[in-house]
Amino acid sequence: MKFRNKILLAIWSVVFGLLIILYNFISSWVHEQVEARFTEDLRGMYSVLHQLNALQAEQDLKAAQILAESPRLKSLLASKEKKTAVPASQELISNMGLNLFLLTDQQGNLIVQLLNGVEEHYSINRLVTSHRFLQQSRTMIWNLGTDIYRCAAVPLMDGKTFLGTLTIGFRLTSSNLFDVQAMSKSETVLMIDSTIVGSTLPWEFQMELTTWANENAIQHVDIPSEAGPEVFPVSTSQDDYIGVFCRLDQRKQFVRPMYAYLLLKSVNKEVSASLRPVMDTFIILSVIVLLVTAVIGYLISRSITKPIAVLVRGTTELARGNYDYHIHVKQGDELGFLSERFEEMSKSLKEKILLLGFQKTELETALTKLKEAQDELVKSERLAATGKITAQLSHEINNPIHNILSCLQTALRRTPKDSSERELIEVAFEEVERLAKLTRQMLDIYRTSMVQESREPTCLNKVIQEVLASSSSVLQHSNVSVETSFTDDLPKIAGLPDKLKQVFLNLFINAKDAMPNGGTLSIQTLKQDGFLVVNVSDTGTGIAQEHINKIFDAFFTTKGKVSGVGLGLSVTYGIIQQHNGTITVKSQLGKGTTFTVSFPILNPEQIA
Repeated sequence: MKFRNKILLAIWSVVFGLLIILYNFISSWVHEQVEARFTEDLRGMYSVLHQLNALQAEQDLKAAQILAESPRLKSLLASKEKKTAVPASQELISNMGLNLFLLTDQQGNLIVQLLNGVEEHYSINRLVTSHRFLQQSRTMIWNLGTDIYRCAAVPLMDGKTFLGTLTIGFRLTSSNLFDVQAMSKSETVLMIDSTIVGSTLPWEFQMELTTWANENAIQHVDIPSEAGPEVFPVSTSQDDYIGVFCRLDQRKQFVRPMYAYLLLKSVNKEVSASLRPVMDTFIILSVIVLLVTAVIGYLISRSITKPIAVLVRGTTELARGNYDYHIHVKQGDELGFLSERFEEMSKSLKEKILLLGFQKTELETALTKLKEAQDELVKSERLAATGKITAQLSHEINNPIHNILSCLQTALRRTPKDSSERELIEVAFEEVERLAKLTRQMLDIYRTSMVQESREPTCLNKVIQEVLASSSSVLQHSNVSVETSFTDDLPKIAGLPDKLKQVFLNLFINAKDAMPNGGTLSIQTLKQDGFLVVNVSDTGTGIAQEHINKIFDAFFTTKGKVSGVGLGLSVTYGIIQQHNGTITVKSQLGKGTTFTVSFPILNPEQIA
């Protein structure tokens, strides 16, 4: 092989080696970043789903309590006539969108047992045994075959008289899974223990996931912990995922069966998408390097001579670390001068390498100290995060504790002093009071990690654009196009950006729901009479005039599904009131709806 070709091969090998090493490093770094980002996303969605499940359970219980107060229902229970009770209950189920409806009398006898609108006996009788004489409201998750139901049970009371028990339930459908998928941007699997009962994954993926679930699901079950949810890898032949379990029930410990969502994010797909432009750049760079090295090799090959071969041998020895090698070249010409300079360079390089060795030792010592400092910083951040979680948990526990204390105080007032039950109530009161004191102490210790909700100068245009960016996939999936008309250089308002995002997200989602067959969502911002005004319009079904004055009431909804329950606009109204703003609505049936939100402009002195 010619020397010229050897030079080219050497250059190409080094360049390709460096490119491959760099590509592998970037690929590994991207993989780690994707896993870290997905881990944070899944933990965030875990918290959101837990809050949504708790809110859904509260809404279901409220719906059951409202229904339990119905005089018609009490009259049906008093009559105990199935021929009358069943048709009336079926009509009630149809109006409210219920999938499960159970009614028992004082003796625990089932008067009405409807599943999906028809009478059903075996599977319901098997589940309802422990709830026949229920005299306290509660929520639970039931499974009937491969279907999972969110259930709420309340006692039917006439004054202080126990009449029976009402249990209602809503079946989780595939639409619920796709709603969770759209919200979390993750593949969603509904599971009972290790059994998959619903999934947004294709069928071939589900088969492999079933094998994984049978072997690994229980060890990753969602058990409440101060350390947060466990995020774990799920490997199949099709793809690698990062997953997290989020239970549907609110039990504080692991009890089987486990009803849970399994959220999965595809790591390989995200890494491939991130590396695609890098690969294109690498290909172009490789072609350029090949062309440049070919030209350089050609130029070098034309000037190669035997004396240069001697120099090449000298460089080879130098490359091997033989810095004392002497190059035998005839003195008195250019090559002789070059050989002298080369030997001087060898000596200088030998000295520099020795110096570099000392500097390397110093650098390693500095890196060791830097790593120790970094480890201390990570430890401090972890402790701060633990403090924040502890404070948030203490804050959330305080509310039910105070409710329990209030109930126990009421029970003490109603219990005679000479009653044998009073001592037990007093013991319970003291223990709960001690628990309340403990949570207050925990909250005081870590209060500095809690987020202060102080209002700040906020740009509405930026808030709206961020909400549109986060919900663009949901709108596109529903065939909703977005038109915006933003006034530039809008003044700022004093606001809480996260809560303002919730306001506009609620309005956009309501607009999307009002356009089931698609349509146009229009958003306009402008300055008007000392206020910033935002108009949110849709081309949907509109709102009936008799409902206009009710849409901001809690639990009022015009949607077909009861699962909506109507808290979105109520929460939106409260946030706007908190910002000293106003919200109005104009609507025509069949033409669409426009919500107008206004906020007072922030004074320049406040901005400064």
